[in-house]
Amino acid sequence: MGIVATDLGVVATDLGVVATDLGVVATDLGVVATDLRVVATDLGVVATDLRVATTVFYIAICLG
Repeated sequence: MGIVATDLGVVATDLGVVATDLGVVATDLGVVATDLRVVATDLGVVATDLRVATTVFYIAICLG
């Protein structure tokens, strides 16, 4: 029983390490997701700026 109890302790420790690793991965994925949202927001701003620039360009041609 002593050996079984020790083995279970090792298994429990290994599971704790796995749980910690998964927590780190989940945190990293959360950071990546946040970074992707920031990039998407930045791209949205760029797209809006391009639409404004295109509109201004067309207005300038029409008035030209």
